[in-house]
Amino acid sequence: MKFILMLIILFVNNSARAAIDYDLYCNKLSCKDKGKNTVCLRKDEKCEPVKTCAKFPMTGDHREAVRTIHNELRNKFAGGKDNETSKTASNMMVINYDIALEEVMRCYIHSCIFDHDKCRITEKFDSVGQNLYYAENSNPKWDMKDVIKSAANSWYSEIKDVTSDQYDGFHSSSGPAIGHFTQMVWAKTEFIGCAASTSTDKKKLYFGCNYGPAGNVLQTPILKWGPPCSESLDYELYCNELYCDEEKNTVCLRKYDQCEPRQNCENLPMSAETREEVRTQHNEFRNKFAGGKDDEMTNTTSNMMVINYDMELEEVVRCHINTCIWGHDKCRRTEKFERPGQNLYQKTGGDNDLKVVIKSAVKRWYQEIKYMTPNQYDSFYPPKTASTKQQIGHFTQLVWAKTEFVGCAASKSSDGSELYFGCNYGPGGNVLDTSILKWGPPCSVCKNGLKCNEKYESLCGVLLAIPDSAKLDYDLFCKELSCKDEKNTVCLRKDEKCQSTKNCDNVPLTPDHRQLIVDLHNEYRNKFAGGKDSQKTTSNMMVINYDMELEEVHTCHLNTCTMGHDKCRKVKRFNCGQNLYFRRDEHYEVDNIMKTAMRVWYAEKVNMTPEVYEGYHDNGKEVGHFTALVWAKSSLIGCALNLKTDIPDYKYEIYFGCNYGTAGNVFQKPVVNWGPPCSACEENLKCNSKYESLCGVLLAIPGAASQGRPTELDYDLFCKELSCKDVKNTVCLRKDEKCQSTKNCDNVPLSADHRQTIVDLHNEYRNKFAGGKDSQKTTSNMNVINYDMELEEVHTTQRGLYVFVDFGILVDNIGANIYRKTSVLAIVADCKCHLNTCTMGHDKCRKVKRFNCGQNLYFRRDEHYEVDNIMKTAMRVWYAEKVNMTPDIYEGYYDSGRDVGHFTALVWAKSSLIGCALNLKTDIPDYKYEIYFGCNYGTAGNVFQKPVVNWGPPCSACEENLKCNTKYESLCGVLLAIPGAASQRRPTVVVVGAKSQGSCACDLMKCLKVEKCDEGEKKVPYGPCNCCHMCVPEYTDDVDPLNGCTQEVCEKVKCLKNSNCAKDEVRSVYGPCKCCAICIPASLGI
Repeated sequence: MKFILMLIILFVNNSARAAIDYDLYCNKLSCKDKGKNTVCLRKDEKCEPVKTCAKFPMTGDHREAVRTIHNELRNKFAGGKDNETSKTASNMMVINYDIALEEVMRCYIHSCIFDHDKCRITEKFDSVGQNLYYAENSNPKWDMKDVIKSAANSWYSEIKDVTSDQYDGFHSSSGPAIGHFTQMVWAKTEFIGCAASTSTDKKKLYFGCNYGPAGNVLQTPILKWGPPCSESLDYELYCNELYCDEEKNTVCLRKYDQCEPRQNCENLPMSAETREEVRTQHNEFRNKFAGGKDDEMTNTTSNMMVINYDMELEEVVRCHINTCIWGHDKCRRTEKFERPGQNLYQKTGGDNDLKVVIKSAVKRWYQEIKYMTPNQYDSFYPPKTASTKQQIGHFTQLVWAKTEFVGCAASKSSDGSELYFGCNYGPGGNVLDTSILKWGPPCSVCKNGLKCNEKYESLCGVLLAIPDSAKLDYDLFCKELSCKDEKNTVCLRKDEKCQSTKNCDNVPLTPDHRQLIVDLHNEYRNKFAGGKDSQKTTSNMMVINYDMELEEVHTCHLNTCTMGHDKCRKVKRFNCGQNLYFRRDEHYEVDNIMKTAMRVWYAEKVNMTPEVYEGYHDNGKEVGHFTALVWAKSSLIGCALNLKTDIPDYKYEIYFGCNYGTAGNVFQKPVVNWGPPCSACEENLKCNSKYESLCGVLLAIPGAASQGRPTELDYDLFCKELSCKDVKNTVCLRKDEKCQSTKNCDNVPLSADHRQTIVDLHNEYRNKFAGGKDSQKTTSNMNVINYDMELEEVHTTQRGLYVFVDFGILVDNIGANIYRKTSVLAIVADCKCHLNTCTMGHDKCRKVKRFNCGQNLYFRRDEHYEVDNIMKTAMRVWYAEKVNMTPDIYEGYYDSGRDVGHFTALVWAKSSLIGCALNLKTDIPDYKYEIYFGCNYGTAGNVFQKPVVNWGPPCSACEENLKCNTKYESLCGVLLAIPGAASQRRPTVVVVGAKSQGSCACDLMKCLKVEKCDEGEKKVPYGPCNCCHMCVPEYTDDVDPLNGCTQEVCEKVKCLKNSNCAKDEVRSVYGPCKCCAICIPASLGI
């Protein structure tokens, strides 16, 4: 079963119980208001059964049965598959087994009393829930697995009596019992431990489970509605990987209360608006300082980065700030930043408006500038005085030049008397003996060749879109955002949590879709504002950016598949305009729908009259879609797409629409102001650099790759491990320049569309050749080509912003073609690193960690350039060398004296990975450009005496039993998604293949598959899809993996411990404390 619950499933502990520490339960684990712990109360009997009671012990199989039935029922409920409620839960945790919870329950159940005990806490959980089950049977033959199943189904059956208000805030009821069900599906419960006993005559059975953390907390939501697993921190990641030396991460320390506010502490949630305020305040002070406009310091700063907002930094500081404890936490590391900085602010009483708090906090931090000395800018050190009145650390972190990201959170005491606000920064500042900044002309030494920001002209870099949690605050929409006589759309659909109605399917928009929406709007607006489709130019038309809140609100409306405008769609920042598009069709293609909709909306321009431009009104003709699209003051957009499927005559009803902010089509207000473009921009904005007739700055699309984090190439790896026999690696040779472009050699950043073109052209040529359409034979082993940019970073290219992000790997049921991140990064980086010299010729050593790389280059001089044309021409030229091929070269590659190497590299059957780069040299005589384009291939082709291809029926000799691609039917393997859509989650890999067990290529995995274990050992599954089994000592689950296992323990774990793997394999560590290691075919991407 595939669980849509959050976090991982741990091995069930089948081990024998350790002796109970009664002193612990008596001295430390009593309950404040409920007396002694159950275990302490039964200390004298050593928790053995009372006289009328008999043991009914749990085994490993029984514990597994408990966990399985709970997760199956929770999964059914969270997935909206129960007839009683079709909603889905966004935050329901997977259940794992806990021996301590079982221990306490066993102590109690051995009393054979059918009633709840009063105090059952453990070391791990200071609140423990409980469900009890009782049965009688005149024929006393109890099967524990049947008992577990009956008990769980009995508890779950109470779902029919739960009312909708109970889910939003649990409360006691005088009606039928529901508490067993609510504890069972309590979203934040993560662990369970159960026990059973019988009467001495075996006719009565007592069974119970303890749960941690406890559910059934009064006035607390049982769960949160929303898409499954849409709300979660990966606590295991923070506990197992993101600790600091000897300190646990803040998130890990708060794992068991899920970072919720502590007692007498309330969280003040951040919104897109308050995040914008955080960023604005930081950038305004940084820009003021970097521009030398502060009376305390008139020097200018040459390398200060613009600040953008980061959600992970916010999540971690929220975990800390939700304690309402004043003081810095010790470990706040994230996946992106190893050592984040932190500023804190506390105030007593007064206004709790977050925007006011943010302004006050940042202003106070900045005011420490008056205590700075010139030397401290050059080398940071804390002041020698202990006076808190002369602190400088808040100021220095605020203006630390290399800091690029911030995330903040706030909380208050329950009585409102104290407010706590804090921000985490990445990369962190205040590094001892390190310069805070570099003096010099603003932006003169920006990293990676970045330029001054368009808005903050003394800061380096671009502003990214403000992230939004995309979780609608229904209370806000109901209480504050209703219209005069109408409730807000979001409020009206509160009970359904804005989910799709029956047969109305939402089509999730990707970053590429959102980019297309923005591009089309800005192209139409720029065309109109520039007078290219009218007789006048527009002086105040804003550039359009994408807004996730507008998308969420509009999705809420379109999820009803009802054609017509909703009556109240305002958000906290403004009223919203709206355009809708509808059609019936036999098929749909998202980009086509969007293009058609906007073309239709813009076409209403023919109905416009001068009076409507001057003051919008109904002129009896359809003009409203056009005016909404070009309304000058609108600057934000969010769209949605839904399909209705239960209709006669057609397959689909298509509903597409967009909400605009601020709203257009306001009666008697001008649609635009006429005048020279950008001459009347609001807030003194300037013309956009791309859309030269529109005002303002383009922000990155939410979720797009450009919102990832910057990382560095591992130059030491390329220098120490990846040099060739007598030659250093290209990346190593250019280590000192950080692979940046040389003078007058400009890198042209490749977009997702460019990469798609590269992949498409390669696969079209390869498929044509492999299918015999351009040769007399067909090819049996030619791989499909993929362009996979995991972790694409702000790379060392002049004028090129490259950002790497993690994303889930795409697979289907015909095979796997998955590659390791290190080699992909290296292939692309190596190609850019080489071409950034604008030197024509192959570099001598371009190997990466897993294989050598092939290479094709293309060069020409020209007066202009067009990227797609360059790529198409290059590949046509490379492929044209086919005419020089001879049969013996196909059988074993060699230098025949003719130009064939570009062609053979392009069709080399075993190559499956590509990364390309494009550079322009500008300081040349006679022509405007020298054009350098090239691609690196993995694994390398053109290997002496190796066959270029194997002849035979297409895909009859695919590696790893892969099958023909569904699109390119003569090529082996699966096409992966082109970079462009980002998920900030870590990669999730699903392995598929021939001779499969379920959906796993189990027979391809070299691993131990034991049938039976010895006494004192237990058999546990491991590896992808649990294909493998090993024997481990029964007690290994009690070892804390954070503190490691002793060598003695590891030696007793019976498993493969491969230290060296073959070149075409990767080593995968697994098992208790990672004692074991197996070798897996690299092509599976595990």
